[in-house]
Amino acid sequence: MIPRFDVGDIVLCYRRGWQQRVVDGLWPIDVIKDLPKGPAEAYGVPRYQCIDHYPSQDDDYYIMKRPDSFRLAVGDSVVFDLNKAELNSSNRSRLPHTWIKGTVVSVDITGIEYYAAYECAFKNNRKEYSCHVVKDDDKHIAKSDANPRTRLFDSIEQACGREHLIYLVDTFNIDVTTFRNLVISKALQHTNFHALSWLQCDCNNDVMDIKDVSGNNLLHMIASTSHAVRFIREVGIISFDKGKHDAENELNMFDLFNLTSLNNNGKSWLQILVRREDVKAFDAARSPIYELAWYLYSKVLFKDEHLCLLEESIKRVKSRESRVVMQFIFDSFMSFRGLLQQYRTLAFLTCKSQHDLLQEEFMSGFQGEDASHHAAVLARFYLDWRGYKRQVISSPFIGLASRGFDIFSHFYKANPQIILHETYCVLPDEDQNEYIQPELAISSKKCSTYEHIDVNVVLACIIGEEGSGSGFRTCDHNFYLHSLLKHTVSCDPKECPSWLSHMKELITRRVEMLPRSQDCFKHKIRILGDSANLEGRLKVLDLLLQGQPHVRLNALEMLRHRRCGMLRFMANMGMLMLDSNASSNRLFVKHTSELRFLKESRIPPGTSTRSFLCFAAVEYDDLQSLEWLCQAGGVPINTCDGWNLLHYSAFLGRMEIISFLHTQRARKNLTNEVCCRKPY
Repeated sequence: MIPRFDVGDIVLCYRRGWQQRVVDGLWPIDVIKDLPKGPAEAYGVPRYQCIDHYPSQDDDYYIMKRPDSFRLAVGDSVVFDLNKAELNSSNRSRLPHTWIKGTVVSVDITGIEYYAAYECAFKNNRKEYSCHVVKDDDKHIAKSDANPRTRLFDSIEQACGREHLIYLVDTFNIDVTTFRNLVISKALQHTNFHALSWLQCDCNNDVMDIKDVSGNNLLHMIASTSHAVRFIREVGIISFDKGKHDAENELNMFDLFNLTSLNNNGKSWLQILVRREDVKAFDAARSPIYELAWYLYSKVLFKDEHLCLLEESIKRVKSRESRVVMQFIFDSFMSFRGLLQQYRTLAFLTCKSQHDLLQEEFMSGFQGEDASHHAAVLARFYLDWRGYKRQVISSPFIGLASRGFDIFSHFYKANPQIILHETYCVLPDEDQNEYIQPELAISSKKCSTYEHIDVNVVLACIIGEEGSGSGFRTCDHNFYLHSLLKHTVSCDPKECPSWLSHMKELITRRVEMLPRSQDCFKHKIRILGDSANLEGRLKVLDLLLQGQPHVRLNALEMLRHRRCGMLRFMANMGMLMLDSNASSNRLFVKHTSELRFLKESRIPPGTSTRSFLCFAAVEYDDLQSLEWLCQAGGVPINTCDGWNLLHYSAFLGRMEIISFLHTQRARKNLTNEVCCRKPY
């Protein structure tokens, strides 16, 4: 959070064009206090008062340092990269895409849409042109008679990129091996990350293993220079923009910034920054504003004992002002580190129980009297950093609802908006053509696939977290089908009341079967039974419905995702009247076009909700819900647009449901009735 510029610095501010200004003050409180209420990212708060202008962000798009001096003067003969210049003409396509020779005609150009260090004139095919060179470094412009070796050293000093260094060496055939130590010394002196990467990856110089007699490694040496802040900020940018950089041909930042690497005096590179009282560099390494802190939050890089040594070093800083600021930066980083770890623990949640979750590092605060406070702090952290540099992307709190964890209520009460207005990615339990007949199972592999879907918190709570991506289609269905047929024909309903209980007994008795067959049984057992976290999810769902009385649950959604427990919840709460007329339910009518058992997308008059849902359970292959629906009044024997439940089950190939119907009293009625539904 330490501003890049100090009071009195001459800067360039963008305000309908770049204008020269002087920094009159820092943190203009009168402007900040009038900012809109609500969450505001720290990087959007004005840091400077520049006469009558207050840049909203501290980066080169809004405010930048005005050059103290210029390398070139009007009339100098120069070469510049035309690809990087702003051409004062629309005929760029006719010009060469390369370096070109010209003359400086103006210096320090402001008042235009962009800032330019020089305006240059040049000729091409006897026509005269002019262009603006936006930056005063060797990557953009150089004297036409400059010595190539001098240009190489200038480029390193000016923090030019690796591509430009390669260009100079290749174009002018510079043999770097003849002055290798000078180049390394220059790169270290001016802390040019790109030059060090170039030396490491293109010149076969292992700068990562550099050490002096005091045991200082590369980062210790950089921390000892006055340019350390430039290096740290540059690395922070690169750590976020990996897609724009060749990670394989750059320094390994994980090894580079390892705090556990100490010199002969037992000091880390951060302790050197503290000893030098380089507040800006220390802030760049620790403040999330400057990005490196997001990369360095890992406990692998920071062990507790080394963090204690760092804090002790801060306490020994002589200047009270520097000591106070550095302690604040350190405390802020530790708080940020804990919150980021909490966010990532929830965002990549793998714990199957709340007890296991609370045993994770940094998560113990979400139990006891302070749980609500910790939840409110993490909720604010999410709001403040949401969307920043792709680090805080999605809400981590809906995952708690999908697992039925009690601590979800703390986040929901802290700020419902961060939950109600977000979506969550789940793997649904919809039927995926899970045929067990071998002739159908083969072709089903070419049909639908297991895909994640984005849902709101209510649907996430209904579906849960178990999902059906279990590799069911790779199972050996032969043994499963044989066992089902044997159960249907041989088992006594009094001793073996359901296919679910039969499967559980097979697994319990460890009947000899192939591992692939076991996978098939375990998947079906999970589908046909209530999940272990159902009770917790029902509590969360009840909490959500109390806060959103306008939400209407749809029983068809429960069947689609094969969630009988949620269907029972609706009935128990009076949201589902099974004896009512199905055509009076607007949600049913709204989705009739999606149901294949209906003819002309119309619910037949007189069809009860129970009967309608039984047919829907067959369509969605939800045997558990069908069994529950048939418990009170038995299996419906009425037809729906020409077919009964057995007809429709046979039409869809629902073998488990056919087995269930075979054990019911209505079996004869269903079997003897002729299907009148034609065409199918």
